Amino acid sequence: MAQTAQPTQILTAQALAGMSPAERASYFGGLPPDLRSGEEETFKQYVSSANAQFMALATRKTAVMIPVGGGTTQAYSAGAALTWDFPTAGGAWARAIVFTCVLTVTNATGTGAAYALNQLAPLTVFDRIQVLLNGVQHNLRPYILKYVAQLRGYQKAGEPTSVLAGSQDATIQGILNSALPVAVGANTWKFKFRFPLNVLNDESEIGLLPMMSAGTKPQLVVTCAPQPLGNDPLLNAVRTTGGTGASTTITGTIQADVEYNDGTNYFTPTALALDMSDQPTIQYINDQPISNLSAGIINRGRITTLLQHYLVLAAICDATTAGQMISGLSNLQILELDMDSVGQNVFHKYGTGTNVDIYDFYERFRRQFGFDLDEGIIPWIVGWGAHLTNPDNHNGTALLNMMVGGWPDVNHGYQLGAVGGASGVSARVDVHLISLNPAGLKLVLS
Repeated sequence: MAQTAQPTQILTAQALAGMSPAERASYFGGLPPDLRSGEEETFKQYVSSANAQFMALATRKTAVMIPVGGGTTQAYSAGAALTWDFPTAGGAWARAIVFTCVLTVTNATGTGAAYALNQLAPLTVFDRIQVLLNGVQHNLRPYILKYVAQLRGYQKAGEPTSVLAGSQDATIQGILNSALPVAVGANTWKFKFRFPLNVLNDESEIGLLPMMSAGTKPQLVVTCAPQPLGNDPLLNAVRTTGGTGASTTITGTIQADVEYNDGTNYFTPTALALDMSDQPTIQYINDQPISNLSAGIINRGRITTLLQHYLVLAAICDATTAGQMISGLSNLQILELDMDSVGQNVFHKYGTGTNVDIYDFYERFRRQFGFDLDEGIIPWIVGWGAHLTNPDNHNGTALLNMMVGGWPDVNHGYQLGAVGGASGVSARVDVHLISLNPAGLKLVLS
């Protein structure tokens, strides 16, 4: 007698959500072809809805991150790599790190020594931030966080440095972002800055990192600047302007707090859950710089990280003026973003030989965002704010796709009228990316 085929047991989306990714893959793989695609789509819709509810309703919590070695703060030490463990909590996902810095910047008397603040201080007291999760998940120079904050949307202040509308309390301002004196002797610098992990917008889960158990716990590594005194605006915080015998030392403490969601909400005692198993992630990447700039020619460099980029931001250092990125916009003769390595096909080109005024670039950016960035900062791609009536909502999707089927050979170029001359500074372009990695947390950059 022929055996009767057993009917396929169809599981609910809720039951599938409780499985591991491997178990779900096995279940879907065992379904007949006529059922599989429909069941997969139903589950994706369920996860999308549940994730949206998690992001909209789960309360935000804050916890102190634990320095390796104990305590609640780390002592600043020039050139040192300071490491924190993320705390753990059931169902918790990290969304931002907030740093609190209380530093004493001591400038030596020497013989008539005098000092000045460099352009990107105070964040240049730190050389690098990395987040580790089975490899390097994020790798950035902290000074770009100022511009990430400014690019939040239309006329948004670079938090927490100022208030654009309404009142500003002097006490709160003094705690969140105090003045940065550079007198001879001991100077107190107090400031906070935020490192957003789900940088696209507050309601997007893309970029959140798991912190629910010791087995999935990320680590934070902050490297202090090896030399706080110097003329390089991208690497040093303070420079000398006269006299002899100048030196600068920094002491003090850094505290790192993590802002997270664990599903606790005001609506129901039942904790909400987040499923990131099939979601992409966001990574901060310090890409290949353009080094040894020459004057009077176009210096081009290729974006070497082949992902989908929400942000491509260049920081130009022409090395002509101590402590400043560029001597002035008049020194910037050509800007171009190219589809190839020789500039035959361009996305954008401004300046000499184009009949397009280089200031058109800045007019377009001001019209979109309502303010001007520092001279020397070039935001080529701001995908989250592109093609929107109001860029504040960060729902733009104009990414630069450098993966298969996209543009794998994108280059950017700069022509400067003059380079070099400032002692201890190299003429170069630093390149910063915030990129969508479709592989998600299953794959990280090493």
